[in-house]
Amino acid sequence: MILLEIFLTLFGIGLLAFGGGYVIVPLLQSEALARGWFESVYEFAHLVGLAQITPGPLGINIAAYTGHAVAGPLGAIAAVAGLLAPSFILILLVCLFLRKFYEHRLTQAALSGIRPVTVGLIASAGITFILMSLPLGGLSDTRGILAITAIFAAALGLSFVKKMNPIWIILICAALGILLY
Repeated sequence: MILLEIFLTLFGIGLLAFGGGYVIVPLLQSEALARGWFESVYEFAHLVGLAQITPGPLGINIAAYTGHAVAGPLGAIAAVAGLLAPSFILILLVCLFLRKFYEHRLTQAALSGIRPVTVGLIASAGITFILMSLPLGGLSDTRGILAITAIFAAALGLSFVKKMNPIWIILICAALGILLY
């Protein structure tokens, strides 16, 4: 029964997850906590961190780790299958009706409405990551706030100004984390 619940939950998320892996984060976090799959947002945050450093698409990694945490290897398979099934079905339908489907005014209108939602959900995931990065003492922990601000500024600067490879940015910021914490 839990495998079906995992599949259907991730199917619903996959149905709404226009925009990729980062859109999945707030949707899955909300569902997983509401269903009692995780006891706290920090437990989910650790899973997301693991998914980010693991090779492969973020959404699939998060789904697999969530399913595995809930129901072992079969849970991981159910979660990934549920997440991918809507996209697979949609792609098959689009391929069948590609030209008429894409050029239809309702499709264009729907896509125009979906784009800002995608940006909003990605922004929500970013804000969630910022809040999860706060020290356990919260905003009262001045040293911790300064540390995460320094790491954030370093990552942003190295990414946008220096156009550095993300792997180097992760390694440099990990070193900063070790030094500052």
